[in-house]
Amino acid sequence: IGCLGSAAGVRDAAQLPSAALFLDFGTPRNFTGVARERLFTLADLLGDEARRPHAVRRRRDLRSRVRELVQERTASFGKDDAAAQFRRAVEAVRQEALARNARLHPEMDAGHANALTRSLINQLFHDQTVSLRGPSSCDSSTMADQDEPV
Repeated sequence: IGCLGSAAGVRDAAQLPSAALFLDFGTPRNFTGVARERLFTLADLLGDEARRPHAVRRRRDLRSRVRELVQERTASFGKDDAAAQFRRAVEAVRQEALARNARLHPEMDAGHANALTRSLINQLFHDQTVSLRGPSSCDSSTMADQDEPV
């Protein structure tokens, strides 16, 4: 499966590992030198779908639902919700602690202290922030590991 983007240019399929089937999702195509019966492109897949009315209807319905969800999520941008206020207050305290630490311990690496405190704050307050945002927000079981090297 390939989708390298237009800036990547064209690649000869002979340079790739052997495969029984190639999916080239690049627009324009990224791979050449592939027998046509072994190559499927994005245009092939969309063309096949266009011949099936139920698929066209389903795509239209999904597109509408995605628009609704995006509008719901972006409507709250710029609003000063409780989670944002909470995070700003915590960040202010963290910055004060970093400034105090820099005065008291000038020998300590500021970047290290910054990374350490940011990691601690994120770990300590993630669940509280999620609960303030409400049920539409993701929970900690769906979050990727966000540990930062210290």
